[in-house]
Parts: sequence; structure tokens; C-alpha cells
Amino acid sequence: MAFFQAAGARIRTRHTQRLRHALREYFPAALEAFDDLDAVDALELLGKAPDPTSAARLTRGRITAALRKARRRDIETKTARIQAVLRGEHLGRAAVITTAYAATRSVVAVLTTLNTEITALQGQVDAHFGRHRRR
Repeated sequence: MAFFQAAGARIRTRHTQRLRHALREYFPAALEAFDDLDAVDALELLGKAPDPTSAARLTRGRITAALRKARRRDIETKTARIQAVLRGEHLGRAAVITTAYAATRSVVAVLTTLNTEITALQGQVDAHFGRHRRR
């Protein structure tokens, strides 16, 4: 089980790097707004707003809800910072390029599923680790 949990973590890292690369190309504000791209709050917000235009329209309430779900601290300050970054002036790409890279939703869905499965496997590893005695 530990092997599968570690393999899942490696796969998650690869998908996170792919997401980071894509965002760097068409949505660099997301990299500035979210410290940890595979965190629950970042994935939720990127899933709802995978491009600069929709991210700029995210409400304080939606950002706050995502931060609460992820059990973040200092929610009001982080909400204000994320919203300011996403609504700030950034160099944009043509709509065609943004649309092409907006496959972000599928990568976000994969990362969300990987996070859930890795957590479940970690629970099983923790429950069974040390149960078997050596002879």
C-alpha cells in the first residue's frame, strides 16, 4: 500500500508541474495568487475559474468559502490578496491561446481525484503500518 501511496504522490507532482507550466503560459496571475497549486482551495477556485477572465469575476464569498473548506487561517487577508491578484493588471494572451490552455479544468479534476485517493491510501497505510510483527 505504501508503494501505491508513493506512486500516487509522484503522479500528483507530475500533474501539478504540468498545471504550473500551462498557467505560466496563459494565466500567470494564478501562480501569484495560489502558493500551493495542489491545495484544496487552489484546485476548487481554478476549477470554477480556469482562465483570467472568469477568475477576475470571482466573488469574495466564493474565495472565502474555498479558503474555509481548506481550513486556512487569516481568511479575510488571504481573500483580499487573492482577489486583488486575480483582478490586477496582467499581460494577457489572445483569446484563442487562453481557450487552448483552458484545459485546466481537466488537470484540476485529475489533481483533486489524486488528492482524495492519496489521502485514502495514507489512511490505510497508517492503519496497517506496524501491524505485522517480524518472526
